[in-house]
Amino acid sequence: MRRARSKKGKIRRDPELKEFIRQRPDRRWSPEQIPQAPRTAFPDEPERHLAHETLYQAVHLPHRGGLERTPGVPRTGRPARRRRRRPYERATRFIDPGTLIGHRPEALNDRRVAGSREGDPIVGKGNRSAIGTLVDRSTRYVELLHPPGGRGAEQVRDALVHALGDLPAEPARSV
Repeated sequence: MRRARSKKGKIRRDPELKEFIRQRPDRRWSPEQIPQAPRTAFPDEPERHLAHETLYQAVHLPHRGGLERTPGVPRTGRPARRRRRRPYERATRFIDPGTLIGHRPEALNDRRVAGSREGDPIVGKGNRSAIGTLVDRSTRYVELLHPPGGRGAEQVRDALVHALGDLPAEPARSV
């Protein structure tokens, strides 16, 4: 009752339209196809014409539309609509983003010192295989790593740590 436009939905107000719509999901029609049927069945009654969004709201918000959810409706099988979020509301992809490439030391960007390496995982088709790569930024020497025991993030990480374990803590300085 506190809504700005407090009224029953179009489908809930018209029992004949509601029954007309209830018959359509049994025919496996999509929510985009169902609103076209009242336009042909009731061409002279525009108050019975619907938009597909009205039908979606009637199914997903039963207090507004009055259509109960039946198994297999909608055809996609999704249990509910997912709310779209604005870009500033979206969750970040990384819990700890770390140091951005633009913030790394200037000495790494000129690539004069050998020993600075970048590691990346490469995942195969269908996520069925994975390898790790280590690339020296100055010499472009590439080392491929096979993660033993699986292809998950932890196994690739462990293979990268093992490969980097035999390196000195400080890269050699070129003269």
